[in-house]
Amino acid sequence: LGYVQRRSGDMRYHLGGRILNLARIAGDDNMLRARLRPVLEAVARRSGATAWLAVPSGDQATYLDIVGPDGLCPTRPCVPHRENLEGSAVGWVFLACVPGLGKRVLATRANALDEDVLSRIEKVRIKGYALDLEAYRPGLNGVAIPWRDNGEVKASLCLTGPPDRFPQQRLIRLAWMMMRAVEQHDVQ
Repeated sequence: LGYVQRRSGDMRYHLGGRILNLARIAGDDNMLRARLRPVLEAVARRSGATAWLAVPSGDQATYLDIVGPDGLCPTRPCVPHRENLEGSAVGWVFLACVPGLGKRVLATRANALDEDVLSRIEKVRIKGYALDLEAYRPGLNGVAIPWRDNGEVKASLCLTGPPDRFPQQRLIRLAWMMMRAVEQHDVQ
């Protein structure tokens, strides 16, 4: 049912996605938002892009925070904001890094994960980041990375901006910059 799970190579049981989602709903969101807000502000400022914080929520992503390059919350969709996983960089990250999430998506949207989608998910798993080149929203490119707590993906950080300022090669460099920023923040 998804309440407990075993990790590969580990005989112990760990909390599964459903319990973690209930815990997140019960109050973990504010703590996570406060913990990662400095990272969002730093990567938004360094990149000149809009930074987003999202968490998996059932078979969707819930956006908890948004920061513009000036450190303010833009007048874009209010947070929390929910959307389907398929197609967005954040969604690719969650589908690639959260065990069992693809099965949940297939249970609610039977044809959501075709061979092309599964191939893309595998590429994200290998690279450690996901790109969205105007696929989810025309006029907007983005890159997302996973954020892990004790080895488990709990959230995703994403940067978005116009394609002329954020072409594919720059987004790849920004993915690595975000990974370093998260690593530095987690070490402190």
